[in-house]
Amino acid sequence: MLIDHVDRHLPAAGSLARAAVVPAMYLAWCGNLHLLSPAFQEAHGELLTRLRYQDLSPAEFFTGVTDGAIHADMLSGEGRAFTEHYYPEYLSDFESVFGDDVYGVKDDWAAYERIAGLLTRRFMTFRDGGRRALRRAGKGAGRRWWQVWRR
Repeated sequence: MLIDHVDRHLPAAGSLARAAVVPAMYLAWCGNLHLLSPAFQEAHGELLTRLRYQDLSPAEFFTGVTDGAIHADMLSGEGRAFTEHYYPEYLSDFESVFGDDVYGVKDDWAAYERIAGLLTRRFMTFRDGGRRALRRAGKGAGRRWWQVWRR
């Protein structure tokens, strides 16, 4: 399943380098959080290590390991589940972090850190499954975790 491709961004971005930044930041974040499939990690281990040491920019990593696209089989089970749930909102979140000119974002680690914080919060909320929201609302308050279903 195709998740994103630079061709979707190219008309608005104006250049391949600018079009690659949006999906590149997401794939780099997946790589840093170990949300890539074992086969993908094995096939691109050296470049993934360089990414994690910030020896490559997110777009350099993206163009080095993909054909310009993010496919579901590149992701681990958890990465795929989160991406299917969240990715339709990603561009909107990207705009909220960087403003209207999403294709003017620099391909560097400072920009990555700005979007990575939001992605991680979204991921932790997804992973948590709303349990924190229930606790804040008082559901299960005063009970041990194994007694939550009791009334």
